[in-house]
Amino acid sequence: MSDPSKKKEAAETGFPFATAIMPDASAFEGFMQSGQACLQACTDWRNEVMRFFDQRLKAGEKLGAALGECKSLVEIADLQRNWAMTAAQDYAEEAQRLAQIAAGSFPFWPDAGAKGARGKV
Repeated sequence: MSDPSKKKEAAETGFPFATAIMPDASAFEGFMQSGQACLQACTDWRNEVMRFFDQRLKAGEKLGAALGECKSLVEIADLQRNWAMTAAQDYAEEAQRLAQIAAGSFPFWPDAGAKGARGKV
């Protein structure tokens, strides 16, 4: 790295080894920023999944406690039906939240929020 402009560029980017790896420090800078964005997206995703798991575990705990209080099969059937309907709604809403996180966090995934896994809304 005998070129003085390269030394100055490396010092300005904060990554002195940038020009050794990539001659264009701006490309390296972009790579680092995309890595940081990806890490943040993964953290957001993980936090949302853990929040959802916690919510569903608490719902299962409530169901178990309520089943212990039932006096008839009709009560049990009602509880299970309501639990299943709520679970289905919760999972659908969670899928939307995760799609929004993906769409907002990954600019290279442009229509993540608009399409489902099979390309349908």
